[in-house]
Amino acid sequence: MLLRPEQALGGLLRFVLVAVLVGAAALAFESRLVSAALPGFKAWIALVDGSLRTVELTVLDVNGESVIRRLSTPLQVLVLGNTVLPVDERTVISTSALAGILLQPLALGVALLFAWPWNRPAELAARVALGAPLLLAVVFLDIPLMLCGYAWSALIDAYEPGRFSLLVDWADFMNAGGRFALVVAAVALAVSAARRVF
Repeated sequence: MLLRPEQALGGLLRFVLVAVLVGAAALAFESRLVSAALPGFKAWIALVDGSLRTVELTVLDVNGESVIRRLSTPLQVLVLGNTVLPVDERTVISTSALAGILLQPLALGVALLFAWPWNRPAELAARVALGAPLLLAVVFLDIPLMLCGYAWSALIDAYEPGRFSLLVDWADFMNAGGRFALVVAAVALAVSAARRVF
């Protein structure tokens, strides 16, 4: 659907306004929001990566930046190249990611949901109701899987360079703009579905 100039301008203004408001709220409550998400992340990581056990998943303040740190250890014997890594709690892999990355998809996604024109308030409500779980799914596909990918990247680089790992490739994809592509896809799906209903 092509937008009229006034619709495009209105959408841009809504996008900027919502992005600023959501971004400011995310910055103000960043630590609390991220800390609240950690138990869910830990459970999700355990389902995705059965080879490494998460010893600790915390939010740290590093030079004024909130950082999510994961400490993990082998849950089973790992064979990487010519090296056998036994189950030993003294073997700890530390990985981290900026907590702000976690909130980027939510801020962008919510702003996009409100930016696209709607015909009735019910359509906007349906769009938000459909978009919220999709954006939450993007969050769970982002930081938790990136932390897993970083751990495997460290192991592979140390013991078997060149080995294929889907988790490592996924982390690379997300860092190369994949999270934003997933956000746009989630919003487009929510907008399209809501428009069909209303």
